[in-house]
Amino acid sequence: MHGASLKFANQYKQLQDPEVLIATDMLDLATFLSVANVNRERTKVILYMHENQLTYPVKTGDKRDNRFAFLNITSMLVADEIWFNSQFHKNDCLGAIAPFFSNFPDKTPKALLDTIPPKSKVVPIGIMENNASRIEQDRPNIVWNHRWEFDKNPDDFFRILFSLSKQGLDFSLTVLGQRFRQSPEIFDQAKRQLEKHIVHWGYAESRQEYDQLLANAHIAPTTATHDYFGIAVLEAIAAGSHPLLPKRLAYPEHIAKEFHGETFYETSEELEQKLAELIATPKLIGNYASQAAKYSWNIVAPTIDDALSKIIKVAP
Repeated sequence: MHGASLKFANQYKQLQDPEVLIATDMLDLATFLSVANVNRERTKVILYMHENQLTYPVKTGDKRDNRFAFLNITSMLVADEIWFNSQFHKNDCLGAIAPFFSNFPDKTPKALLDTIPPKSKVVPIGIMENNASRIEQDRPNIVWNHRWEFDKNPDDFFRILFSLSKQGLDFSLTVLGQRFRQSPEIFDQAKRQLEKHIVHWGYAESRQEYDQLLANAHIAPTTATHDYFGIAVLEAIAAGSHPLLPKRLAYPEHIAKEFHGETFYETSEELEQKLAELIATPKLIGNYASQAAKYSWNIVAPTIDDALSKIIKVAP
């Protein structure tokens, strides 16, 4: 977040000023615009907030680095428009700004901060189409298709599977997602303890392989403590998996209320109960792919094009 602004500013100087510039929340936008000497009369600037450093969870024992949260705020101040990937994320982030400044010894710059909400809107991102056909299996297949990191809460996910396995429930397990140099220890334990259930373990090396493995899955439980949008969740839903989602974060925006009873839970005990029911009675497994249809790039791309056209029209 510190170095990218200087690297990209140097590259930008080699270009002609565009009509619109889009930066993500991982860029120190104020520094970039200053060093790159962006012509603000010619170029409108959009800040896309896929995540934010004011409310992003920190590991147990770690302390939040407020410098990165401050960079998010200064980036929002200098942007012409701020796009959030979900209404949940917009509310969560904007609601954290005033409390953040309450810890400062100086007076809160309220007049400046009040300029942020009016230029904020929700513009979701799209998901790739999955054209793979399901290869039927003789037992329900549970899928994990998230990053192997603490904020996706793998401990609760695998703890529930350990319990269901001990109960003698027959299921298969597909574990996808990117693994980094340091990943939660629970993954190594789960690979040993759930060996008889595993049909795939590890990162899919191609999009085709990923799509096929996802298409083969039946149930996609999610235990994440953080998701401002949930691309992996929506990809699983679009591929035909029955989602089991916590009734928090951005997920309720994705599923119509009439299906909340079958797809949402409030406690880990309820998640275990619902997952056990689906495994024991596969006919209860539903297909909610239609709920992810609105996030297809065929629909999202024209929406983004329209939003870009509007900001260009108001440019000098």
